[in-house]
Amino acid sequence: MSTPSTSAVHGESLAPGRFQHTRWSRIRFVQRWRGQLEADDTAHHAADGMVIDGWKEDQDDFRAMGIGPDRARGYRLPNDFKCAITVHVFYLELWPGISQHLSLLHLDYDLHITCCPELISTVGAMIRADFPSAEIHCFPNEGMDVLPFLKQLPILKKLGYSLVCKLHTKRGVEPLGPVWRRNLLQSLIGNADNIQAILKSFIKHPALMMVGPSSLYVSAKLVMYKNRTTLERIHGILFPGFAMPDDWGFFAGSMFWSRIDALLPIASVAENHYHKGCEDLAEEENSDGSMAHAIERAFGWAAYNGQVALIEPWRNNTKADRAGKDKISIIWSIAAEKRLRYLHLSEILDKLD
Repeated sequence: MSTPSTSAVHGESLAPGRFQHTRWSRIRFVQRWRGQLEADDTAHHAADGMVIDGWKEDQDDFRAMGIGPDRARGYRLPNDFKCAITVHVFYLELWPGISQHLSLLHLDYDLHITCCPELISTVGAMIRADFPSAEIHCFPNEGMDVLPFLKQLPILKKLGYSLVCKLHTKRGVEPLGPVWRRNLLQSLIGNADNIQAILKSFIKHPALMMVGPSSLYVSAKLVMYKNRTTLERIHGILFPGFAMPDDWGFFAGSMFWSRIDALLPIASVAENHYHKGCEDLAEEENSDGSMAHAIERAFGWAAYNGQVALIEPWRNNTKADRAGKDKISIIWSIAAEKRLRYLHLSEILDKLD
């Protein structure tokens, strides 16, 4: 028994007059194969190190017939521009949602997973089923998602990565936890246009250090809670002789894109001081006042003397609304207070829901 199949091969030539029948050929091709062939051009571009950031405008009647543009616009990633997406997996039931987002990315990246020893067997099997080539790193169950990420950063640096997207299985408290998680993931990895714009922004703007959702770029002063004492210690180590600023912005929920070099000083603090100077803090590790929650706010210092980019949902700005795309605004961190969210998280998440 045999199963017949057909392979369509297109060979480009240099023959004179080769474009005379292009219009007719495109129409006939779509009529014959619509719904039977899956477009894979973006995957081929990604495999070749190209990032697509737009398409050449096509003829109006082609658009009316549902025939998409035939030529992509894009740019090639620099040879030293190596990207890692790292996910800390603790709440196993939340992994499928992240996995679904990641499986739709047409992006040249490597996936790195962190988890604790107690979950390594379960997490390993679960991750390998979805992403066989993922690297899995096992760290002690301490410091929530923050400490494993910081311990992982020097490893990623040695492996040659320059850019990292930090994610984790954030549960949060019902009913706002799912809203918080959904907005973080959608902004950072849920939109192909966003991914392309984020990468292009890092390439075009060497001073850009961090990217995250505008809706969750919050005032550290407003949500300082019990973290001031620990933050002052951390700031004194990072910036000796300088007083901690009165306010700054950070991405609530601890998910963002960043240059790895910008985070290494904070990783060094965690490596050398995580268990030092905190013995007098009575709070449990998962409560405010712990080193992990303080470092979540200190991540905002990674953009000191640099730029931070804020992803604004297309629903919230008129120009992008017409294009159906999110907007990325790049600002100097020294002026970031003008863009901070001066609302408590419950009020922000209520607005996002």
